[in-house]
Parts: sequence; structure tokens; C-alpha cells
Amino acid sequence: MTVIVVSNRVARAKSDEPIAGGLAAALIPMVKNSGAIWVGSSGQTSDVISRDCFSQIEPLGTGALATVDMPAKHYRGFYEGFANSALWPALHSRPDLIAVGTDDYTSYREINAFMARALLRFSEPDAVYWIQDYHFLTLGAEMRRLQISRPIGFFLHTPWPARTIMHSVPQHRELVLAMLAYDLIGFQTNEDRQNFRDYVRYELGLGVASDTIVSNHGRARLATFPIGISVDV
Repeated sequence: MTVIVVSNRVARAKSDEPIAGGLAAALIPMVKNSGAIWVGSSGQTSDVISRDCFSQIEPLGTGALATVDMPAKHYRGFYEGFANSALWPALHSRPDLIAVGTDDYTSYREINAFMARALLRFSEPDAVYWIQDYHFLTLGAEMRRLQISRPIGFFLHTPWPARTIMHSVPQHRELVLAMLAYDLIGFQTNEDRQNFRDYVRYELGLGVASDTIVSNHGRARLATFPIGISVDV
């Protein structure tokens, strides 16, 4: 089994420095020791996207880091726009901070679709996918459109707010419906998981039995996976 981890950015461990950031602290040891491939943005954009959009694939322990140059036309609207100016405030229960342009949601979907196409490079019979955070809420649905049938899990590194807060996010129904393409959706707390259950039940009219949601995408299971950083006191 090969685990393909996807996040907006990847991190590189420096031998003489502690690992900074929760995502990096959680993923770098896993990639090093398990042979996983961590895929994310190179931090660069390009006006011309070739068939092979990977700018670099480098070893990290027994695993690898694979970075892609993102489409310049859509990356700003995806990252600074919809992800960080609509989703981030809402997920942290600050809808008053939402400021999103008319084309930002289109860019968000385009980048998710772009990443799905990039992941075809790693679409092997033993691959499983682990998608990270709010930048890629719709990535699983885009992968299913490309006939990627292997297991896809998703983990949210932020809270999930009360369902009424999600009303402030443009296209919130489309986003949550797309999330149901994941086989497993992980949250940090039971409260976050319950808020998502409530949204699905009351806003989408879908049943949730034993933390499993049945939709047109198939079955999505909800679970809680607390994550933290151990420190010496």
C-alpha cells in the first residue's frame, strides 16, 4: 500500500531545527518512515501548465515530497480568495470577516480539479489517498470524476462550525455535498463531527446512521482523530 498525502504546501525537515507547525510535525515522520508520498504546491505558479506539472520529486526517508507549480490564473483566487477569505473565517466562526470575490469560488474548484489531474500520476492499484484541510474540500469529488476508485480519506485541521455559520459561505451546499465523495472524513473534536452531522441532516436532508452518510457519491464515514504536538515540560 502506498499512501499519497495531499496538502496545499509541503514542509521540509531541517536536521538542525525542530519541526515547526502542526501539519509538518504530524506528516514529516510519517512520510519518512512509511514510504508515503506527500504532494503539494511548490510555492510557484505558471501560466503554462504541461501534462506533467510536477516541478520536483525528492526523497524524504523512505518516502518522497512531490511539488507542483499551480496555475497562475486561479491560484490567488483559490488561496487568498476563497480558501483564506471565505472558508477560514467561517470555519473559525467569524463570518463577519468573510470577503470573497465573485470568481474566487470558480478558482477554488479549478485548483481542486487541477490537483486531481496531477494525482493521476500516482494512481496505482495499491494507492490510498489522505487529503488535508480546507483547501481541498472538493478534491475527492474531482478525483472520483476522473475514475479514481481507491480509498480517499480527508482530515480537517480547523474546527467545523455550527450549521448556521456555514450559511455565510458561498456555495456551502455544493461544498459539503462534494465532501461526501470521501470515504472517511476526520475531525479534531467530537463537537466538530457533530456540527457536520447536523449540517448534513438538516441542510441536505440526508440520514446519518452510526456516523455513516449515504449519498449519490456512496458512503462517507465520519470520525474524530484528535491531533496535537507532544512537548517536554
